[in-house]
Amino acid sequence: MYLHIGNDFVVLYRDLIGIFDIENTSVSKTTQKFLYAAEKAGKVRYVSMDIPKSFIVTNDTIYISPISASTLKKRTLTGGGGEAPAGETRTAVAAERVRGKAAPDGPGFAR
Repeated sequence: MYLHIGNDFVVLYRDLIGIFDIENTSVSKTTQKFLYAAEKAGKVRYVSMDIPKSFIVTNDTIYISPISASTLKKRTLTGGGGEAPAGETRTAVAAERVRGKAAPDGPGFAR
């Protein structure tokens, strides 16, 4: 399944490591160092130029999103907001994940 994180960006659930509120977590020196190192390594992508409210950590990228962490959390509980690939339902995509098969990728799907 996919999680819509803003604009035309979605991430695969299987790649998702964490969703963090930028205001509450960025006061920590550890988080600041982590984000700085990721930025320096070219692993940070800005979903939009709006005021950032959260950052999403995936296996290989950190996304800075204008959508709040609480809204993103709700999306993980209600189906993600990302569209299932053509001809498949969200349930079918989830079933493929359970069986260990990779969900299909396509344009607009971040990895």
